[in-house]
Amino acid sequence: MSIVGTKRFKIASAAIAFIAVVVLPLVMPASAQGNSSISQSFMTKDSSIAAAALVSIQQGNTNTVELSTIANTPRLVGVAGEKPLIELSGGGSGLQVVTSGLTQTLVSDINGTVTNGDKI
Repeated sequence: MSIVGTKRFKIASAAIAFIAVVVLPLVMPASAQGNSSISQSFMTKDSSIAAAALVSIQQGNTNTVELSTIANTPRLVGVAGEKPLIELSGGGSGLQVVTSGLTQTLVSDINGTVTNGDKI
């Protein structure tokens, strides 16, 4: 996969699936975009998950996330977050996953140009 940059996505929940919509252009610096996201702490076995990566609930373990793939898209839960406005956790360490608000998300143009309104 060819990662070409990050874009801001607005995350909206609908049951366990989330749809992300591009809301800010790529050229705007992150500092100008502000930070208005809410994240929840999840466990993960993959320490290489980068901030802004899409993550899905691991099958059979609702408290653990893994990198999203085509196979686990139905379990998509959110975006690995970095410095969210509000962090929800049980006090332990874990991966913060943005489940609501605005956050940066890794995108690729491998299947065509990414435009405003594209869905995951």
